[in-house]
Amino acid sequence: MQIKNIIIAILLISSLSSCDNLFKQFKSQDGYDITVNLKNAGEVKEGFLEEITSKDLTVIDTAKIENNVMHMTGVVAEKGIYRIRFTEEYFILLVLDNQDIKIDLDLDDMKSYKITGSPESILMKDILVRSRGTREKIQELEMQYRSVMNGESENAEAVMMAVQTKYGQIVEEHNNYLLAFADTISSPIIGIFTANMLDPELHAAKFERIAKMAQEKEPDSKYTKEFTEKLALMNSITIGKPAPDITLADANGNMLSLSSLKGKVVMLDFWASWCKPCRVENPNVVRIYNEYKDKGFTIFSVSLDEKKEAWLGAIEQDGLVWESHVSDLKGWQSEGAKLYNIKGIPATFLIDENGIIIAENLRGESLEQKLKEIFSQKETL
Repeated sequence: MQIKNIIIAILLISSLSSCDNLFKQFKSQDGYDITVNLKNAGEVKEGFLEEITSKDLTVIDTAKIENNVMHMTGVVAEKGIYRIRFTEEYFILLVLDNQDIKIDLDLDDMKSYKITGSPESILMKDILVRSRGTREKIQELEMQYRSVMNGESENAEAVMMAVQTKYGQIVEEHNNYLLAFADTISSPIIGIFTANMLDPELHAAKFERIAKMAQEKEPDSKYTKEFTEKLALMNSITIGKPAPDITLADANGNMLSLSSLKGKVVMLDFWASWCKPCRVENPNVVRIYNEYKDKGFTIFSVSLDEKKEAWLGAIEQDGLVWESHVSDLKGWQSEGAKLYNIKGIPATFLIDENGIIIAENLRGESLEQKLKEIFSQKETL
């Protein structure tokens, strides 16, 4: 989903009925016409139309809300995934292809909006509403988890086990929904959007089916081209293949590359200060690093933090003493995470002296055993 320059023809038309004829006279016959009827808008006075790309969110259009109605008209260069945003909390997704779209939206009930004029946007709504529901359930579990971590629970161990079990059930349920949804999709752009929420290693066949469908139906689409390239790259990030290079800034703003560590056995570690499983695993990582650092082992840590203070604070608190810590402070939009298609953390790749991936997601005892095997072999040579 590489960003392209889009030529926009904007007409800000009043929603008053007396302006209907004027609107019809000037409306572009080849462009989009979006009408949003709002309830409970409160202090919200304007909305934004934003293009969603793999790199960023780009504001394409802005319109005032008048008499609880927002109107947008313009032209997009090609079909794409967009969102209409009122605040960071209040937004909806849609597929825009220069068609007329009508939306009825209650800001007090973001799960029950109605959209007409775009069949693909209706499919997008199904995904968004379901994902919002899943996120709400996870947030409830996160609150329980924090209460345990803060010592507010009388039976901490039992609560922790229950939270972990429930979390697994929620994630599995959502994945099963996405998998079933992916099997029914005949729209390339919706298929690609859905696939990007799944684990390509576990669901390679679905990725291949969606890629084939997209290439047959919309071969010239930027989404098809990017997804095909991404799939080829993902297939290359496997055991036995060279590890793609990552170059990001360290804590001092100096650019540091994974490839600069060639000649050593490297654990590429994706983590974040806010990731509890990462922080729990860090003492094991520190112990293993100290045990093998003099034998040719090191770590290249890529943080998915957004705040520098939190990132550096966690490094100090957990005693992560190796030098190679990098981050672009973009969270899940980290260029390194996107390159390696990271969907969850902690995530690790073990890379040999020649830059070849030799193992994935080793932790604790399994990581220690693998390093023992590697360096024992070296000692016998």
